[in-house]
This record gives sequence, C-alpha cells and structure tokens, in this order.
Amino acid sequence: MLTPNNTKFPSDFWEKTQNKLTFKVSKSLPWDIRMTAIKCIIIRNNKILMTKVPRGWDIPTGHIEEGETPEDALKREVFEETGTILHSYTLLGYLHSVKIKENKENKKYPKISAIPIFIANKFTVKKKFEKLHEATDRKFFKILDDGSVENQDTSLLMKRIFLYTLTQTRGLLN
Repeated sequence: MLTPNNTKFPSDFWEKTQNKLTFKVSKSLPWDIRMTAIKCIIIRNNKILMTKVPRGWDIPTGHIEEGETPEDALKREVFEETGTILHSYTLLGYLHSVKIKENKENKKYPKISAIPIFIANKFTVKKKFEKLHEATDRKFFKILDDGSVENQDTSLLMKRIFLYTLTQTRGLLN
C-alpha cells in the first residue's frame, strides 16, 4: 500500500500563475496559510469524475469566495461544475502553493497559499447534467495503473495524488 512515506509527490509548476506546488498529506486544514481554492476527487469503480471547463477536463475545482469556508466552497463548486451532491467527504491533503513571480494572473493571491484536496466518500450524481457557470460537460474517466486518467493530459503530481487516493480509499468509496 502506498503511504505518504513511500509515495513520492513531485512538485508542479503552473506557468500561467507562476506558482510552484507541492502536495502535503494532511488530515486537517492548514489554518496558518490562506486557502484560495478547493479541489475534489470523486471516484466510483476506479473512474474519476471530471468536468469540462475552459482550461480543459479537470477534477472539480474552484475559488473560495469571501466569507466562505473551504467545506462550503467544496459543496458549491462540486454542484456547480458537476451537478453532484456531496453527502460525505474527507480531506486528503493540500497543495502548498508558492508564487515565484508576480504577474497579472496571480496579482490578487498571496505569496504562499493552500488548495485543499478532498475525496468524496458518498455522493449523488444527478442523472441529467445541466450546464452551470463555466462547466460545459461532466464524465467519469478510467484511472489507469500509473495514476493517469484515460485520454487526459495529467501532470505527474496529479497522477501520484490520484494513485495515492485509490490505494488509500479502496473499498471505502462508492
């Protein structure tokens, strides 16, 4: 079984926002770091639910609005992007983000921030998909043995996170 100690989580670099990201396995939110967004991994039968947004296919992701808790943002964003209602979820960890260079894309964000990643334990996917906000479609994609997602360009960091999620939650998810 993969554990945080024997799974290597490589760093990632988001060119557009000039942020270096590392993944931290954690059972609690980092209250000493500003959380700017959330991500949610929704898995059923070794398939991951993704949503089609302007940047391409991705797991449900969204910004935390002013006065909103990460959990409230999680439920709102997942519903807005996929039509999925979360009944139960668990924190997997968070992306620790460091702004390398300020630009117009990242100006409003702090130098150091966090993006919690949750796993949906129990959920209901509405039968009919309704386009809400920027999401135009949703689909379950197979997760391959290396953690990549079928027909998707997935960063090495996210592959490792998906693989770690599968090994840690086998038998616990829908």
